[in-house]
Amino acid sequence: MFQSFEILIQVIQCVGVAYRVFDWPLHGIVNQTIVDFFGETQRSNTFLLTMTLIMGILLITVAFSMIILTILVKRGILIHHLILELVHLIVVLITGIFYLPSVNVFLGGLLCYTQIKDDPSTIPKISCNGQQTAIFLIGIVFFLVSFVLTFLIRLFDFAHDHKKGGIFTQQTGFYNIYIMIVTTAIQITGIAFRGGLLVISTFGIVVFLFLAIYPCIFVPFFNVWGNVVWGIAMQICFVPFMMGIFFQFLDQSKSYITIIEWFIFAILIILLPLFNAIITYKRIVSLWAVHADEETPLPFILMHKEQRNKMKQIKCIHTLEPDQSNSSVSEIGNKDQKADNQQMNMQEINKTKI
Repeated sequence: MFQSFEILIQVIQCVGVAYRVFDWPLHGIVNQTIVDFFGETQRSNTFLLTMTLIMGILLITVAFSMIILTILVKRGILIHHLILELVHLIVVLITGIFYLPSVNVFLGGLLCYTQIKDDPSTIPKISCNGQQTAIFLIGIVFFLVSFVLTFLIRLFDFAHDHKKGGIFTQQTGFYNIYIMIVTTAIQITGIAFRGGLLVISTFGIVVFLFLAIYPCIFVPFFNVWGNVVWGIAMQICFVPFMMGIFFQFLDQSKSYITIIEWFIFAILIILLPLFNAIITYKRIVSLWAVHADEETPLPFILMHKEQRNKMKQIKCIHTLEPDQSNSSVSEIGNKDQKADNQQMNMQEINKTKI
């Protein structure tokens, strides 16, 4: 359940980067109303500093709690299982569902260092003064701690029991690492290069196309539906960044351009994930399935009488082959021994004659 919700949060966060940068598909008063309703992390220095401290202190507390509990357990000290489960749950939430929102908070101070004077759209709402510098430095420290902790958790803490782990069970945590690095890079790119729309669009197209086709090619999950779901999610993230190309080269002030863009967006957001799901599902099933010219092996008990006799004959042949080879070796040895005996007898006869 947590991973399903995490996928939803990651899709919203990554699509939100394209939405904020390209100011599409909503413009003007509608866009401002939605932004005001949901709020923005970087709307003021006080709000940004408060959110940075709250999430950063919580992150440090959880990290130290995890280290202390690990040391106590290693020393053989009994810890109540509810405490362990609670800490594990908080770690999963911080490194999963709340990871990207925390990255967005910790790197909020970067807005002052990446603004373009000639581009009013890059001017941040926070005031860039001495307080902002302190916010930025504190946020960088918390971001590094969050990145390292999330990297380790996603690399080693994942469902690996394919019988009980659900559809997102996998052999290694490398795909989780790829998603973490790429989504983090998208957040940083959306802040640092918000004036370069073509750069953000191209970067988003490349990385999300890679993540969308990765489950189809490398099959990181044991369950076919785990690969399908992640492929669909990353394909959905791919579409808004692809629409950024249209936003870059078309006149957004004309109504018919907006209608055409919406029409293309509707087609892509439906067909591309559906196409990805079908291809991924069919390929993985074909890899695991028994083909038409293959026979499914049955247990010996379930075989018919003819099949059992055939198997027995095969076993007899395999057991006779080494016996025959051994007998042939023994016969050769006997012949050699007889020849040696005959030679010794001839030598004794010659000695007696002399």
